[in-house]
Amino acid sequence: MNVFIFSHIADCDGITPIILSKLVFNNVDYKLLDNPCDEEFLKTLTEYDFSKYDYIFMTDICVSEETLLKLNKEFLNKFKVFDHHISRSHLNKYDYINIVDIENGKKQSGTSLYYDYLCKTFENEMLNKKSLKELVNLVRLSDTSSWEKENVEPNSVLTDYLAIFGIDEYINYFYNFIINNEQFFIEEKLKFLMEAEFKRKQNYVDEKDKGLIKAYIKPYKVGIVFAENYRSFLGNTLAKRHMDLDFIIIINISRSLSYRSIKDVDVSKFASIYGGNGHFNAAGGPLPDNLKENIIRQIFEGVDIIES
Repeated sequence: MNVFIFSHIADCDGITPIILSKLVFNNVDYKLLDNPCDEEFLKTLTEYDFSKYDYIFMTDICVSEETLLKLNKEFLNKFKVFDHHISRSHLNKYDYINIVDIENGKKQSGTSLYYDYLCKTFENEMLNKKSLKELVNLVRLSDTSSWEKENVEPNSVLTDYLAIFGIDEYINYFYNFIINNEQFFIEEKLKFLMEAEFKRKQNYVDEKDKGLIKAYIKPYKVGIVFAENYRSFLGNTLAKRHMDLDFIIIINISRSLSYRSIKDVDVSKFASIYGGNGHFNAAGGPLPDNLKENIIRQIFEGVDIIES
């Protein structure tokens, strides 16, 4: 069975569905998107022959209703969406879209929703392995910051793996790990790297904290940082350090905007003003068009940009 997946490049919740698919299906192709807006998404449709796939899945991202309708029509009902961004829950009126924030009292992730669908739809012994169930749950806990609410000791191993090894090695490592192990555990040879990575994250946050810019974007008082790494860890840690702020804005100049809050502030509503979406305490959005070109023009007066 041939499967294609569109997902998010930024974190484990976007990437782990690729592992799930490889464990279940014969052939898996995928496209990880930096900024899953309609324009970027539709651009990828010219890159593949989608007629050869039995299923086309979208996990941890959800584009506009208009684009989703076009996709479902073009893919001849082979198309399914699994997402947990509550700001898009109105799209559940379509039977091929499954957007769930909380189920059975627990916050859900794109990975957990996709895993549940696979278990209900396909018979495969890999889906019953304890190691895979634990991997899926760790992704869910990490992506939704649900450790404390569910009384589970925090475990950042997945995000640390991703930061250390990169996307391809993360996929290959856990694919082979699930095949070869019944129980989930951290290999001894990797524990030192995990400890080193945690220290690196702490140092990174300390450095970014020094450059934090506080500003008013009415009616909110926010903290703004420019950063490319450790989005969730950075945003949540800075939000705890600066309780005078309503939320943190992280600007990744090469990718996107991120919003993090630990207060009773719905950052998804704020993000929607600027073309984004997300959850109550965590959201994201696209950068303005031509931002890089405008920065170059501001730094170098009279510059003539030839190509971008």
